[in-house]
Amino acid sequence: MSKSKKKAQGKIRSKKVAMHKPPAKTWLKYLLFIGLLACILFLVSRMFSGSGSGSNKDLVASYYKPMPLQLSEKATVKPQFKTMATMYNDKLYADVIPILNGFLQTKPDVKWNLYRGIAYYETGDLVKAEEDFSLLANSANQYLAEHGTWYQALCALKIGDADLAKELLQKLAVKPQGNYMTKAKEVLGKL
Repeated sequence: MSKSKKKAQGKIRSKKVAMHKPPAKTWLKYLLFIGLLACILFLVSRMFSGSGSGSNKDLVASYYKPMPLQLSEKATVKPQFKTMATMYNDKLYADVIPILNGFLQTKPDVKWNLYRGIAYYETGDLVKAEEDFSLLANSANQYLAEHGTWYQALCALKIGDADLAKELLQKLAVKPQGNYMTKAKEVLGKL
């Protein structure tokens, strides 16, 4: 081979080697691009996933307040009811649940489902709380049914079932004389 051909082949080989090895600045651009893409994907996934439940939990915390248990002053109240009411109002919810279970077995009354649902909610058993609130929401007692619907909606939000919560809140939002109409509209506006 002639010297000029060898020089030409040497130049081609050196160019090929140089083409496979990108400059350091190009790698930095690739790394920055990949990092930016990862951040965008992370933010998009947070927006479209159920990770909004954290904000729903904050929303629930700002609207949730346990219903106090008040016994009639006029009627003679059995000591077991007074003891249970005191324990409930002192927030001894885990101790109150077995007592309320007994009341519901011996003489079922949806008002006990309200207080047991709150006790379950407070102890973190949201599934049982939601069951009690659902029973209450579907009861014939319209006053208690409204409370049941409100607490069931808050419980659904805390669990992460925003669709059920919206459905329940919309029922409350259209009741002009309802106790929870304004609050239901506020919560719906924040969802």
